[in-house]
Amino acid sequence: MGSWARSAGAGFLRACVVGAVGLAVPAGWAAGVALVIWWHSPWTLLPVGIWVCLGTFLASRPICRLVRYLVARWTGTVVAGGYRRIGAVTRMSTGYWWNGHSYERSQQRAREDLELRLRFTDPATWRDLRFMAILPLAGLAAAVPPAGVVVAVLGLTQPTAPARVVGVLGALVAVAAAPYAWRPLAPLAVRFLRATPEMLLADRVDELLAQRADTTVAQAAEIRRIERDLHDGAQARLVALGLALATAERLWPPIRTGRGR
Repeated sequence: MGSWARSAGAGFLRACVVGAVGLAVPAGWAAGVALVIWWHSPWTLLPVGIWVCLGTFLASRPICRLVRYLVARWTGTVVAGGYRRIGAVTRMSTGYWWNGHSYERSQQRAREDLELRLRFTDPATWRDLRFMAILPLAGLAAAVPPAGVVVAVLGLTQPTAPARVVGVLGALVAVAAAPYAWRPLAPLAVRFLRATPEMLLADRVDELLAQRADTTVAQAAEIRRIERDLHDGAQARLVALGLALATAERLWPPIRTGRGR
């Protein structure tokens, strides 16, 4: 009995978390629709739709990372992300930074531009957006125990017998479903959120390219240092040699060119 109570309590808390995460995006869309209806103007449909779509796009990656974290923490199953790495940016001799696509004035701006380009071209981005349409299924399943608790509270506080019966049934449903309501999240994440072999291969290639870029930058810096040292050392020796020759010319007696008779 004690183990069941602990399992039900932990399951209820996990179900609340999964329900909040899984229904966050649908709640945002519902709020957008309600806002359009409340304003009673068709002209609000476009800006509200743009903001809702942009919010879904920006929230997709953090939500998917949170889902991976929850699945790994609760079940021990690691779901690889497969996100492509941001490559290195290189400072050119002109002072601009090259990120592989464009020249920027600062390193931060070059990395931001590269990150934005990568966000739209990374296949993992569109996989995350697809998962945003599947995640509400786990959210609905996880919402059963909290909904049962709400029904139990509302029913048991009513004076009528039928309402109290409904409240008791809600409590039973909440207790029975609590240990299992959050569990659909793990298979959904493993099936639809894991990285494909192509993504893992691309991630490995990006890692090797980043390492090569770092090595190339380090080698270029070392070559510039060696060239500077050689140039400075040779120049110093030439100056010293010139001074020595000038001193020798002053000390050496002039050579007479006329012939003696």
